[in-house]
Amino acid sequence: MNNNLISPVIATIGPATEERKNLVTLLKLCDIVRINGGHNTLSWHKNVSSNVKKIDSTKVILIDVPGIKPRTLNKKPIIIKKGEKIIFCGKEKKLSKSNYKIVKLSNPLPKNYKKNKHFSISDGQFSFSLIKYGKNYVIGKSKVNFILLPNKGLNIPGSFYDENYQLKVYKNFLKKINNFKFDALGISYVQSEKIINKIRKIFPSKIIVSKIENSLGLHNSLEIIKSSDAIMIDRGDLAAEAGEQNLFNDVVRVSKQVKYLGRPLIIATENLESMIEKVAPTKSEIMSLGLNTLLGADKIMLSDETATSTNWKNTINWVNKFYNFTNIDSSTMKNSFTRTGIDENHSNLCIWDAIETLNHLPFVIATKSGAAIYELKKRINGNRIFVFTDSIRTYNLCRFWNGITANIVQKMLKKEGGKQILGIVKQHSNLLFTSNSAIATVFVLNPRKGARANALYIVTKKDLK
Repeated sequence: MNNNLISPVIATIGPATEERKNLVTLLKLCDIVRINGGHNTLSWHKNVSSNVKKIDSTKVILIDVPGIKPRTLNKKPIIIKKGEKIIFCGKEKKLSKSNYKIVKLSNPLPKNYKKNKHFSISDGQFSFSLIKYGKNYVIGKSKVNFILLPNKGLNIPGSFYDENYQLKVYKNFLKKINNFKFDALGISYVQSEKIINKIRKIFPSKIIVSKIENSLGLHNSLEIIKSSDAIMIDRGDLAAEAGEQNLFNDVVRVSKQVKYLGRPLIIATENLESMIEKVAPTKSEIMSLGLNTLLGADKIMLSDETATSTNWKNTINWVNKFYNFTNIDSSTMKNSFTRTGIDENHSNLCIWDAIETLNHLPFVIATKSGAAIYELKKRINGNRIFVFTDSIRTYNLCRFWNGITANIVQKMLKKEGGKQILGIVKQHSNLLFTSNSAIATVFVLNPRKGARANALYIVTKKDLK
């Protein structure tokens, strides 16, 4: 089993793609699909995930755990006028009679927002001047005319969430989906490694995708990245929480850290929003996708573009073609960074350090846990990588990287791993030597987090005869 399809798209399943015939087509176009746990019912999520696995059990399902960001509970659209004063409050909050419109919220308001003069709705699209705040309520004056649609999130810049309450909410959802068929969990508003470690104990075999999307998450980004399997930067919430003026610098800084720690990088929010209705993207969206590639993004997540738009098939095809034709060497940007303060474990020279000089060769690596892939990706970014593993989890993790082809082998050997990897190269020589005169193979004697590479082979096809 190998993942020959390498698409940059993580497609969100929704009303436009939930039917079986559409799922069949969708799964031919991308190998990771997303289900947003914050929308629709648990039975819907269970049925969709089951249908995906029935169609193709090798596809990776990412379930987004509903976050604790407060969302509006209005069931119908509300017209809000510029200058109108609105009270946003917790669903349990009892307020005295007021001339203001009252909008109930799904979750408690975050903490530490007293110094802010404004807040926003719907990923920063609609801003309010802050008039008054109290225990689990906030009063604001709208800066624009707009229609408040149901289930829209409220963002207060510089705020942070109660991690104990956050963990309680997450555990409650995870308990409900324990028997669902999925491979990865998307965790919203990760603010420290604490919540990642707690969730990993509950689901040790699942891939943890942590979302960095508020100020505290930015502050603790290094520890979050080190504890995660992959990182998603949600540009919508990040802009609303940390400030639009800081968005570019924040995205660049976190992207650098993710790449230097060897993790897969996913960029989310408004990647191709114009294609919800149109057949081609805007020039700004094209440039944004190019910047994502330059930053080393492995995947882009499409939300409404594939969940609600009837143009979803055209959109995915366009993205796949764009990435096939776009040749951007993100390693040129990576080489301008320093690893100081990011990877402190580099005092002892080893084979991993020699790998950096082989930036022109494809690499073959056999690994069970996947830890060796992180070490390899820290040092090379543009090389093609072939991974052989007997772990389904590691196989699925590889799907989150661009440029990695993963293959399942029957069993990894501990004592004769060096001999086994050369046997793998010989067995799969047609795959590995299609356009390469030589490849590099890496062998780790005692695979574990932080382990050294013990053997590095440069192999040509002639060596196999």
